[in-house]
Amino acid sequence: MPGPSKIGETPLTIAFVVVAIASAISLIALPRETEPSYTPLLRLKQSDIDKTLSASAELARKTPTSSESKALQSLFKEQGLSESGRLTHQNLRAVASKRRKVFRKTVEALIAKSGNDALAALRAKALQPLEQLMATTENSKQRDALLGSFPLMLERYGLVRNAKVIAPFFVIRTLYKARWNFIHSLKATDGFNRVESQAYQGWLALQARDAPLELRLGAAEAFDALHGLDREEALGALLFKAGHYERAAQQFERSWQASQSIRLRNHMLAARAKSN
Repeated sequence: MPGPSKIGETPLTIAFVVVAIASAISLIALPRETEPSYTPLLRLKQSDIDKTLSASAELARKTPTSSESKALQSLFKEQGLSESGRLTHQNLRAVASKRRKVFRKTVEALIAKSGNDALAALRAKALQPLEQLMATTENSKQRDALLGSFPLMLERYGLVRNAKVIAPFFVIRTLYKARWNFIHSLKATDGFNRVESQAYQGWLALQARDAPLELRLGAAEAFDALHGLDREEALGALLFKAGHYERAAQQFERSWQASQSIRLRNHMLAARAKSN
């Protein structure tokens, strides 16, 4: 004789659970205005990163050994030591101004003598020790010479929080490349390829949450032009935050049409409601 059925096994209970789940899904799927509260995390294509690192390593092998190249490497270390407070002068501003002029003059001399590829190779070589430098917190003169105030920049833009690195190394590498360019009187993004530009603009737009909104919004516009991953949602969220609701709705609509995400549809509805 069969025993009594457990309540969890009865057809009535199963039907009730199915209906409850279906009702919950229906409620979630209902159109409703939901304001965006965050931007997506930065995503980059690993294949593009791998190609970039491989090309950079090959380029570094072509670093010139000319006097101009050696002078620039020496000046770069001097800059780092100055930034870290290891060099003292009576007039730091005058010394820094003179160093910048020497940088410009030496860069021009190197390009005139060996071409732009020589400068690119020198920059690639400067990037090589970065990963090892970031892996240690040991306070040494060599580390200070190569990093200077770079660790402070990482904290300022949220790549390091509470002494812990939270950004992917490739993003850190890209910012270090920008620092190298700036010190050598070049445009910050000089020599960047597409994925490096995406890393540079994308981190500022998507994850540098303490940066000024106007700065992040400009970076999001650049990230969108670079066809970065999740670019429509990122730009939409920042446009919404800045009060540009009509443009935000357009961005969320593009993102929703591509992904059919209910969340993005609801963000679009919230932006449309604000724009009316």
